[in-house]
Amino acid sequence: MFKRLLLHWLEAPQYKHGSVLHSSDLLVIKDHLREVIKRNKYCPEFSRKPRWLKDTKRFKATEFRQMLLYTGVVIFLNRLPEIHFKIFLLFVVSMRYLTNLDSYSEEARKRILEYVKSLLRLFVVRCEAVYGSDFITYNSHILIHLTSDCAHFGELTNFDCFAFESELGILKRSLKGGNRPLK
Repeated sequence: MFKRLLLHWLEAPQYKHGSVLHSSDLLVIKDHLREVIKRNKYCPEFSRKPRWLKDTKRFKATEFRQMLLYTGVVIFLNRLPEIHFKIFLLFVVSMRYLTNLDSYSEEARKRILEYVKSLLRLFVVRCEAVYGSDFITYNSHILIHLTSDCAHFGELTNFDCFAFESELGILKRSLKGGNRPLK
């Protein structure tokens, strides 16, 4: 969902300059990221170095996760128009809670899940209002039900697939061809 949101900010045709993020903001972000990489100021716990936003279509899932949970708020603060940033914050706060659920008591977890469910509903409603009904997909709707999965399985990190992303290459190499079954 974050990939869709980010690509929309970068490429939305209905905005005056072709995107929500203006070219001057993109240059500032590019310079900031270049400086972070050059001085090795990124967190070594992150599995990948930050990349420029023009590479968004080639980002790995872990890069979207890193930007959503950690670096995105800093990158987009005062660069995204306020309405877009507030929508982004709804998603960030929701995901931050869902990735840290196990650190709360059972009673607090139930209250947090209800709160996050309301945040995600608001996120989907605001996305539809600001970006249009075409922006809303099945994945957008399924976000609302993510809290039910977390109630059953615990925090998102207990059942996400980020650990398997680096193994995808092994699976791809074991295919004979794009339209053929595994060996």
